[in-house]
Amino acid sequence: MVNSLGVAALCGILVVSIILWFVIHSSLRRFPHFFWRIAGAALAGLACWSIFQILGQTIALATSWPLLGLSIAGGVATEWIVGLYHFERSLVAPARGRLLLGLRFSALIVLLLILAQPVRSFLESREIDREVAIIVDESDSMLLSDRRLNASERMDRAALTGLPELKARPPLRQIGNLVQSIESQLTDETRAFDAAPNPQAAVESRIEQLTGLLEALEAKNIELTRLLESTRTIPFPAEVTDQLTDYHKRSHDSISKTLASAKQALESGDAPELLEQIEVARKELDSIRRTLPATTLKADEHHYRSLSEEARSRINQTANTTRLELTRRILESTIRADKDASQPGQIDDPTLLDLLSDDYNLRFYRYAQDVAPFNNLSDESAFTGQLNTDPTRTQTDLTRALEHVLDTTTPESLAGILLLSDGRHNSQTLPEDSLRQLAIQNIPLCAVPVGSRLGPIDLSILDLKAPESIYLDDRVVIGAEIKADGLLGQSIEAELLCNGAVVDTRTLDISDVNFRSEIRFAHRPEEKGILDYQIFLKPTEEELFENNNSWDFKVAVTDDRTNVLLVDGYPRWEFRYLRNLFYGRDKSVHLQYVLLNPDEIYSASESAPVYASASRPFGQAKATKLPRAPEDWRLFDVIILGDIKPDALSSRDWQSINEAVTRRGTMLVCIAGARYMPHAHDNETLQTLLPVNYTADTEGRFESPEPFFKIELTAAGQAHSVTSQSSSRALNSERWASFQPQQWRFVSDGVKETAEVLASALATGTIGTIDDVTPDGSPGSVEAAIERLANRKTIEQSNAVISTIRAGLGKVLFLNTDETWRFRYGVGDTYHHRFWGQVMRWGAGPNLRSGNDFVRLGSDRLSYTPKDPITVTAKLLDAERRPMTDAKIEVEVWKDGERLNQQRMSYQSDSSGLYESSLSLTREGSYELRLAGDDVEQSLARNPGGPENISTELLVVSTRNPVELAELTADRDFLNHATQLTGGRLAELHDLDSLLSAFGAPKEVLTEQRNVTLWDTWPMLLAFLGFLTLEWTLRRRSGLV
Repeated sequence: MVNSLGVAALCGILVVSIILWFVIHSSLRRFPHFFWRIAGAALAGLACWSIFQILGQTIALATSWPLLGLSIAGGVATEWIVGLYHFERSLVAPARGRLLLGLRFSALIVLLLILAQPVRSFLESREIDREVAIIVDESDSMLLSDRRLNASERMDRAALTGLPELKARPPLRQIGNLVQSIESQLTDETRAFDAAPNPQAAVESRIEQLTGLLEALEAKNIELTRLLESTRTIPFPAEVTDQLTDYHKRSHDSISKTLASAKQALESGDAPELLEQIEVARKELDSIRRTLPATTLKADEHHYRSLSEEARSRINQTANTTRLELTRRILESTIRADKDASQPGQIDDPTLLDLLSDDYNLRFYRYAQDVAPFNNLSDESAFTGQLNTDPTRTQTDLTRALEHVLDTTTPESLAGILLLSDGRHNSQTLPEDSLRQLAIQNIPLCAVPVGSRLGPIDLSILDLKAPESIYLDDRVVIGAEIKADGLLGQSIEAELLCNGAVVDTRTLDISDVNFRSEIRFAHRPEEKGILDYQIFLKPTEEELFENNNSWDFKVAVTDDRTNVLLVDGYPRWEFRYLRNLFYGRDKSVHLQYVLLNPDEIYSASESAPVYASASRPFGQAKATKLPRAPEDWRLFDVIILGDIKPDALSSRDWQSINEAVTRRGTMLVCIAGARYMPHAHDNETLQTLLPVNYTADTEGRFESPEPFFKIELTAAGQAHSVTSQSSSRALNSERWASFQPQQWRFVSDGVKETAEVLASALATGTIGTIDDVTPDGSPGSVEAAIERLANRKTIEQSNAVISTIRAGLGKVLFLNTDETWRFRYGVGDTYHHRFWGQVMRWGAGPNLRSGNDFVRLGSDRLSYTPKDPITVTAKLLDAERRPMTDAKIEVEVWKDGERLNQQRMSYQSDSSGLYESSLSLTREGSYELRLAGDDVEQSLARNPGGPENISTELLVVSTRNPVELAELTADRDFLNHATQLTGGRLAELHDLDSLLSAFGAPKEVLTEQRNVTLWDTWPMLLAFLGFLTLEWTLRRRSGLV
């Protein structure tokens, strides 16, 4: 009702209340009564309320005080001031009394305004000059000079410098640019028609735009026809002339007539016919575009051969420059601009950089392993360098470059990014997240591929797949992807070396000009330790360089396996796949499995019982009985309980499990089952350990709330190691969404307060559980966002699929579904293995490669770069194999027999005896890490036949993956993917002028809401204090107290 009152009504209320207030005070002079005082205060309060409501129509009142309360206080204060005035009227002169009354009312008005907290909100527009970030790749591969260039590539490079020998070059490149331009516009129109409700609506809403477009396309086609007419008269080989004649016929006859028919259809309003004619013209142009590159190459080769030896030499000399120098020539190349050359200050022969700088502010960055800004093209350090002299150039990390640009600029000011690179991103971190962020912010990434389509004659290792650690008695299996370019018909030898000795060899016959193949090696180490391996390809005489013919790596051989106990009632699919995974593939697990109700052969003789025990030899996994004694339970690092009957475990077994989890740090994994787990278990220990609440009953839970559901990660699950299927959060979410739908889940009564939900069930066919909310800063939108987030959390908890909780020193993970084996659908065991491997590492801790039964030591990797943080982890158990939480230990760093550093290790809270420390090593080479401390010495004393110290090794190298000089062609597919994802453009050397229109608007008007507080300013405070001070001074001078 209050909100429906208009300003006029509020003003009427204000005027009436003021008039009535004066009437009442006139009556008080004749008939003084307390009732009239109350009525006067009420009317004054009503007047104050009306004033607040009128102010609220134009400015915001941000007070936390209720306006009604302020109005009542204002009315009471008004009556008090008026009463005081009547009381003092006989004591002071009338003029001074009226002055005191005015000062008091003024102070009251200022006070009420301060308490109401008025805020003036208004929209402010400002124009910003936008900028383009130019990123130059300066990695080692950019220091190469391409040698296997075809005639088109040579002339494209030479054309950047304006060589006069190229003035007579056939205009096939211009023809290709025109064909691509016309086809691109027609394709855009086809997509616009597809996006409209129907073709007729698309025409009616864009008739003027379509008219202008068709006229422009006709003009371009006329130019295309003219170029083809003049080009086909050049004395080319017959096959080139025939193709050009075919192109001319298509352009002059088919395309021109089709565009004319399209104009007629537009004028008559026949939308289906218009769409059909556009599609016919697009297909004709597509046919030309697909065959034009081969025709262009043949024409360029013919023209190149027709030049004099001197002219060809100049072209070759100009083209044979480093890729890094080529980036400078690209930026300095002259562009045919459409701008009016008669404008004041217009450059006669503008370069690409000149034209971009006319519209945008330019920022320059160079990147390889790191990223750094540079001033401009005059900065020589950005375009120079020598191969294999700078360790920071041995890796190309586009992700870091894009993240740096995004971090140092605002989305509003960034109009686009121009990338000059060969596209060989070889960092471990994929740039997908950064590219998606650019796409969301409408920031196009445009790229110019710098590099040939054919690499130099070279033999190299493109990729290596080898484990960082294996277990004793297992084999090191290595897969190496080999590249041999330009070596057709030759044989190459590949060797595997271990600690300098050749342990395996392979011979490959090269059967292709650009040969790619995978070779596999295997070696079985005979003892524990860290071994130095190398794959070496014997070089050939034709190679450009040999420093990419080898790959060094280390492998740790250890016996520190994770002891896992798997118990299930029946051989369901989940049990079978887990048993095969841990027993067959994952050598890091020492498995013991017990199937309580196995499939049996009738009349088969009973064998002796076999008790599950972590002390049994590796490889003996099958057991028929549960662990015999409580100490046997405590030896397991992970206990997995499936769909077992309530009486399968005795009270002593549950007590042993509880002690192993809470005191020893064992991880408990419970997998829900339709028969018994967990609903049939009225067991206090299980109910206490699980992260979910449930009501115990004996009925089976064979029904699922929905026929099919997907597993959707929660906010916690997106950042959790257990549910990480990719280093990219976007790709990780996509991967979980791609998994085969699940068909059964257990519905709990909710999760415990301290539990964490990693994933929830999302019924198939739905997009999401809760709509996303973006608060705009107002209190209402923030409250709505908080409420929706709370609702999302409630829904995720009620539909939990993966949840965890801490239990003493251990961890408990509960799966509401028994169908993780469906992760294998269509992809094998890659994701299923990754998920369960990460469950093991998260719950039991990492497998540490060095040490004994009570103390272990290791690092998160074996190889590091100087910029990588090194995480060192140690695990300490006491004599009873209980985690030690108060040990004082240190890690020492040794190199070449000298101790370089000593650092304290910190206990990781709520862990099973894990201690960590972070190191930073900037010098390349091999290092030894040693564990020191009194507790370490006591552990060594308990093992008199063991090692003298607990130590491990690591290697610091310039790059972990020496692939910078492996694949030397420009990766146009990667660059095309990046540009398409962000709405940018891939421009070749002959199409640089297309970049001028590929970025966002040069200027942008930003409209922002500004809030100016009117109550917390110095003038308001000084006015309030001034009125009070002046009033107090006058009262004192008038003899009033």
